Amino acid sequence: MKLFAVAGNPILHSRSPDLHRPLFSLHGYEAAYTRVHTESAADIRLLFKEVGFSGMNITAPFKESLLPVLDRLDDSALTTGAVNTVLTDAEGLKGYNTDPDGVAAAFAEAGVTLRGQRVLVLGAGGAARAAAYALKREGADVSVVNRTREKALRLTRELNCRSIPWTQLRESLGGSRIIVNAIAAAEPPFPPEWLPKRALILDADYRSRPLETAAQSRECRYLAGTEWLLGQGLAAFSLFTGITPAESRLDLIRSHITGGHTRKTGLALIGFMAAGKSTVGPMLAQRLGYQFLDLDDWIEEHEGMKISEIFSRRGETRFRQLECKAVREHAGQPSLVLSCGGGAVLNADSRDRLQRHGWVVWLYSPWTLTRERMREGNRPLLRNPDPDATAMKLFAERKTLYARTADLLIINRTKPEEVADAIYHEIDPYITH
Repeated sequence: MKLFAVAGNPILHSRSPDLHRPLFSLHGYEAAYTRVHTESAADIRLLFKEVGFSGMNITAPFKESLLPVLDRLDDSALTTGAVNTVLTDAEGLKGYNTDPDGVAAAFAEAGVTLRGQRVLVLGAGGAARAAAYALKREGADVSVVNRTREKALRLTRELNCRSIPWTQLRESLGGSRIIVNAIAAAEPPFPPEWLPKRALILDADYRSRPLETAAQSRECRYLAGTEWLLGQGLAAFSLFTGITPAESRLDLIRSHITGGHTRKTGLALIGFMAAGKSTVGPMLAQRLGYQFLDLDDWIEEHEGMKISEIFSRRGETRFRQLECKAVREHAGQPSLVLSCGGGAVLNADSRDRLQRHGWVVWLYSPWTLTRERMREGNRPLLRNPDPDATAMKLFAERKTLYARTADLLIINRTKPEEVADAIYHEIDPYITH
C-alpha cells in the first residue's frame, strides 16, 4: 500500500485528506493519506526517505522553501517558483505545481472562457503566481496589482504580464470584469464599493473567503476557492495514481471538502516504540486541561506485572488481547489523552475506536533517535541478536496502519514540551476543552 500526505505548518485545517481518501476508495486504489506537521523543508525530505511516502501535497509555508531540497522540478514548478506536489521515483524527489490547474478548473467549472479576457490579479505571492501563470496559459490578458511594487514587478517580468501600482487599485478594479483575489488576508484590502458591479470574482482563500460579502453587495458572480482547491487536488491525484477521476464522482468530493471540521473531545497518540508518546502525552494533557492515560501502564496495573513479564509468561497474543481491552474500556471517554503502545493499531476495532475517541496524532521519531531511545528500555519484541533489523521490519509492517489511523503526523526530534506545544497549537481550534 502506498503512503501519501499533505505537509505544512499549521496543517490540521487542510481538507486534502477529505479529497484524496474518498478518491482512493472510489477508484479501488490501495493507499493511505494523512497530514504532516513539520518545522522545515528538510524534514519533508527525511520523511520521504525514512517513512517511505510515495507523494505529498505541499502547502504554506513550504511551497517555495522546498525547492532547494528537491532533485527535479517540472515546468509548472520552475515557472511559478513554487511546488505543491512532490513525487518520488528512482531519480529522487520531483516537484510539481498543480495550483495553475486548479485556477483553470475553477473558471472552466463556471463556464468561463478566459482567452482574450482582461483579468486583474490581486497579490504577488505564490497563489498569485499560480493564478497569473494559469491565466496566461489560457490566453487571458493579465494585470497584477500588489502593495509591494517590487514583488509585483518581479512576477510580471517572469510571467510576461502587466504590473499596476497599488495607488491605481481603485481605477484598476473599476475597469475589470474578472478579478482573482490572491492576497492572504481575512478581510478585503479595499472598500466594497470599489468592486465593479456584476464582475466575476475568484477568491484563492477557500476558508476565509475575504471578498464574498463584498461581491454579494455589488451583485458580482462569486467563485469560492473551493473549486480551485478541488482542481489542484484532482491534478495531484492524477499525478499520484495515473487515474483521471470520473466527472460523475466530483459532487461527492465537493461535499467532503466544503464541510467544516468537527470539534472533538479526545486525543490519542499513536506511533512506533520509543516515539515519546508517554513523555509528550502528559504535557499535552496539561495544556488541554485533560486527563492522561498510558494504556501500557493501565495494562501493567490491571495484570499486576510488567509488559515484559506478560510477553514472557503469557505471550504476545495475550498482550494484544489486553491492549484491545484497554482501548475498548477507555477510548470514548471525554477530555482524555490516550498514549497507545506501538502495536495498538494492529487491531481494526481498536483503530476505529481511537478515531471515534478524538484526534489521532502519529508521533514520529527519526530513526537515529529511535535507535538511541530503544536501547534505554526493556522491549520484548527486540530481544534478539539484531534488534535494529527487527525494529525496522516491525515499523514497515505498521506504518500504513499509523497513516490510515492518524489525522496528523508530527516529528518528535526536539524537547518534549516543544512537541507538545506544536500539537496543542494544531489541535486547539478543533477540540472541546
